[in-house]
Formats: sequence, structure tokens, C-alpha cells
Amino acid sequence: MLKSAKKILTLALACSALCWAEQMLNLTLYVTKNYMAIYALGGWTKDFYYRAAPDLYERRYISLHKEKEDDAGRIVWALYSEKNGMLDSVIVDENGEIYSAVGRGEGGIWPPHLKHRLTQHRDEKIVVAPLSIFDEVFKELPIKLRKSDADDIFIIVDPNRIAEPDDNRETFLNKVRTYKPLMQMIKDAGFAYITIAFSSDFDENKFDYGDVAILIQDIYKTLELEVPPPRERTFIQPLSARDHLIIKDKELLEKINKILKDVLDKDKTTIRPQ
Repeated sequence: MLKSAKKILTLALACSALCWAEQMLNLTLYVTKNYMAIYALGGWTKDFYYRAAPDLYERRYISLHKEKEDDAGRIVWALYSEKNGMLDSVIVDENGEIYSAVGRGEGGIWPPHLKHRLTQHRDEKIVVAPLSIFDEVFKELPIKLRKSDADDIFIIVDPNRIAEPDDNRETFLNKVRTYKPLMQMIKDAGFAYITIAFSSDFDENKFDYGDVAILIQDIYKTLELEVPPPRERTFIQPLSARDHLIIKDKELLEKINKILKDVLDKDKTTIRPQ
């Protein structure tokens, strides 16, 4: 990748990632350490809040119910099948909805009564456990997109909201690795291409992670994902007028478009965040 392309990719992706996701990909997942959100069909879902917590089975990312963003949140519980003392899979009803409810007591630490909701006899052992954020988010990925010809998902990772300021490169990648089960679920659902990008305000100097393109390659390796192959479509393109909603500085917008044009004139190949 051209050096100028790499620089503008970080900036342009920062300024227009959501626009490109809308134009070129059908589905976007935004990931921070406190919440996730899904973009699909022209809009965003609610924020899915969660936190890391140990339970009887393992250390997991568990879903939280919040009335507002600054709430401490209450644990959401769900029904799971259990095999050999480990959680197996979340239980859903005939409509594909998860049997879930907010826990009782302060912080929702006491499980609610859920087993009585089961509408049919099940042979496997059923337990009530904190709902995994991975199960909740995956369930919300639009079914009609999973069953259509769409085979792309665009994942925006926000290093500023995953890493701590004193994290080094390896610590950051170890945190990214904890999201691998979700990526496996996405792959198993039939998404052939998972494109990784950084959010708008990532400052590589602040975290001293080095070359952004190499770091993204390392994330693919950490998550055991294949780098998407080049496409016929061009990933970088001049920003449109609607991006004024994101970039309000007209002079900056003109500079970005000029650099984009120069890059595309020098290199007609597809440019991706690799």
C-alpha cells in the first residue's frame, strides 16, 4: 500500500467509516469494551452493554440492562443447555427469541425465574446463567441479511475504548483475542468476509502500537480471520456531500478528497485496510 494511501486510509476511514459501511457493506458491528452496536438497513440498533465477570462456568462477557448510559447496569440472565458442567448453547423459543430476563436484587445478581417459560419438554439439562453478550449481539444480526446473498460484515474496533492508556501492543491484542468466540459465530453463520477497521479517533502515537496497517493484520491473525481478498469495487473513494454531517470543516474535506484523488490516480488497484 502506498504510504500516502495508508495515512489517508486512517483519516478517511475515521471520517467516513459509517458512510462506506452503508454504501458498500450491508452490516456493521461497532465494538468497545463496554458496549456494542449494530448498523443495518440504514440505522443503528440500541447499544448492547456488557462487562466481564466470572460466573460458575468461566470468565465471560455478560449482558447488562441499563436505563441510561451512566447506570451501573443489572445483569441479564438466560436459559442455557449444559453439557459436562459447561454451558453449551443459549435456549430460544419457537420464534427464535432468547429466554431472558433482568436479574433480581441490586445489580441483578440473583437469577430470575425462567424455566417455567419453556413451552416444550427438553431432554438436555437446562440452567439459568448470565446472558453472554456474544449470544445477544449475534441474535440481533438481521436474519434476512444472513440468509441473503450478503457475505460481508464490517467490524469497527475502537482501541481507545478497548485498551487502557498504559496497554502495550501485546496487551491490546490479548484483549482483542477475547472477542474470538463472537467472530467464530459470525463465520459459522456464513459471512465469508469480515473487514476490520479502526474507529475515528484512534491515535497510534498515544498507544505506540506502530504501523496501523500491520496492527490490523495482527488483529486478523489474533482473531484467526482471513484477510478479505481484493474486490472489484474500490474501497477508498472521494467523500460525498452527506459526509458534511461528519466533517464540518469544508477545507479539510477538500484536502481529503484531493489526497484520495491523487492516491487513486497513482494506484488503480483496490485499497483495503490491511
